[in-house]
Amino acid sequence: IVFSNIAFAAVTVFEMKRLFVDEASQQAIVNWTILIADLAIAIVLITLALLLIWRLADLFNKDGRWREELSEEGLDQPPPPMPPLSAPLQSTSSPTEERS
Repeated sequence: IVFSNIAFAAVTVFEMKRLFVDEASQQAIVNWTILIADLAIAIVLITLALLLIWRLADLFNKDGRWREELSEEGLDQPPPPMPPLSAPLQSTSSPTEERS
């Protein structure tokens, strides 16, 4: 979250640079804000990629965290069967019938 906030702040400064700096001095601000935003977004994406790779590798592990989470929630049991829908639905009284 910290690095995404840094990237957002850098892009905000980049977009608002014309309010604070004259045109002759803007190139340095453009260079630094783009560099900071790119680095922060890269760190966020690399962190996300590492998390996804870790979870994917753990999925194929026999006693991995996925198995523990599945057994904790009781999700390894099949769901109860659904009742048949062959019978028509019971209609309830309409709002107009209740008024009279």
